[in-house]
Amino acid sequence: ARLRSLGAEVDHIDAPYSWEALGRAWETLAAVGVAAAFATAPSPAEPSNDGMEALARHGRAVTGLEYSAAMTAVEDQRARVDARLAGVDAVLCPATITAAWELDATPVLSDGDPVDPGTLSAFTMWVNAVGRAGLSVPTEPFADGRPIGVQLVETAGGEELLFALAEALGGA
Repeated sequence: ARLRSLGAEVDHIDAPYSWEALGRAWETLAAVGVAAAFATAPSPAEPSNDGMEALARHGRAVTGLEYSAAMTAVEDQRARVDARLAGVDAVLCPATITAAWELDATPVLSDGDPVDPGTLSAFTMWVNAVGRAGLSVPTEPFADGRPIGVQLVETAGGEELLFALAEALGGA
């Protein structure tokens, strides 16, 4: 509504990617990335957590064919996003799928169900995977003070537009 009040044309679009295809590919690529980081990074002062250790083990087991298939899936999704967003200046979407949560708490959906860690990044993962720039912008907080943010995503090298939109939304 705020963008419309400033003269922007705002339309609803469906997700410009396949969550299933991109999610499977991203799981493989993230695991390989963690394994590579563990193999090349200096030993940390603190041991990593069990989840990262398991991800690194999975990454070390990925075959060349699996890695190639994941990269092909990402390229296919990048082409899908490019085609779907042709003529669109920017995308406005949630920053996360749930409200902010306490540091030591488990994030939950509005119905109280816990959030699967793999879906927590549903609105940011696709942006990273297809090589777009995204910018999280704070908006009015919940009544209890918890922050709410929206994400602006550039569609074709439009980072300057993201900053202008963020300023228009009051986040810059």
